Amino acid sequence: MNDTAGATTPTLLLQMYVEGCKTLDVRLLRNCFHATAVMNGFMGRQLYLGQPDPFFDDVTDLQLRAIDNSRSTYEIKSVQKFGNIASAIVITEYFASQHNFIDLMHMIFEADRWWIISKTFTTREGP
Repeated sequence: MNDTAGATTPTLLLQMYVEGCKTLDVRLLRNCFHATAVMNGFMGRQLYLGQPDPFFDDVTDLQLRAIDNSRSTYEIKSVQKFGNIASAIVITEYFASQHNFIDLMHMIFEADRWWIISKTFTTREGP
């Protein structure tokens, strides 16, 4: 899915996010996040608080270094929609062939499309 026009359901938005991660497509990933989005969490024991820009920078770096992301897998779990808000869990294994994540996503519906407004993440050991 390379639809940069925007997602019409929370699940389609998460599929866009997963596709952007799989293909290391920063343009597609940026189109998933609201302009005021926050991204907070842990890489190991290191706490990160702020906006998703460092994530976009990391994905750009991976792409420029031609990092193999073909082993990565993604599972979208427990999508729940309540009117104009939604939440979900995304499980990622082998991102950049080395990182496993649990992402808690919060989404909003604005301007006729869904956006990720908040991503809270943590790394985890093994698949």
